[in-house]
Amino acid sequence: MRLGLIGLPRCGKTSVFNALTHSQAPTHAYETHESRELTAVVPVPDRRFDVAVEICKPKKRVPATIEVVDGAARVEQHDKGQRFGTDFFAGVRGMDGLVLVLRGFRDLAGTAVEPEQPVK
Repeated sequence: MRLGLIGLPRCGKTSVFNALTHSQAPTHAYETHESRELTAVVPVPDRRFDVAVEICKPKKRVPATIEVVDGAARVEQHDKGQRFGTDFFAGVRGMDGLVLVLRGFRDLAGTAVEPEQPVK
């Protein structure tokens, strides 16, 4: 199963990727707008699988895994703001599931996201 991390730029997608995969990918890699994906395969612990292997004793043991992809969907930045381009939808199309990462902290770089219509 392929899970893609999506969200606005600098919202913490790579930090979530590092937490899920026990990786140490640099979180500043996307500030240069590099077009690359970070991919890691994470084993899914399942006690039921372990019990079934003990009972059946198969020749080959294949536990479940999840492939986590950071950078699968690109958001293009223009003078008028950010928009979802064809790269975004091409990246999303190859995923089995999406994880939306929302920023819940102040951006120290000062690039706050402004809503189009403020909530009243």
